[in-house]
Amino acid sequence: MDKLIMDTQRHYRPNRIILVRHGESQGNVNKSLYTTTPDSQVQLTTRGFEQGLAAGQQLRGIVGDESVCFLYSPYMRTRQTLLGILQSWRGRRVDFFAEPRLREQASHPAPARLTRARARADPACSCVPRGRTSATSRTCR
Repeated sequence: MDKLIMDTQRHYRPNRIILVRHGESQGNVNKSLYTTTPDSQVQLTTRGFEQGLAAGQQLRGIVGDESVCFLYSPYMRTRQTLLGILQSWRGRRVDFFAEPRLREQASHPAPARLTRARARADPACSCVPRGRTSATSRTCR
């Protein structure tokens, strides 16, 4: 029975996992944007969307006709990047799911001045000064 379960699990594992960061965002170009715009609502620049299109072409070249499933953060800039990537799969079946635990905030806490400004701009701010994030146990400073 254990062998059957292991074989079934192995059958459903992906051939590869490819991580893609979002394209250039307005926040990458203008850091002060985070003081007035919630982090989750920061959009891509035109260049960022073009980067998403290019990433889609590169991914399609790597993956070919294999089935694909995209997991993405619900942040605006990642959804916009995904839209660019999906252009390369027009007319093909593609699975995609929002995964709120995918986030860059958990990997590097923002400076305290930015964190306070973000908290003012976005009450659902994911990282509060000296608080804990919901995705990790790291303390934000």
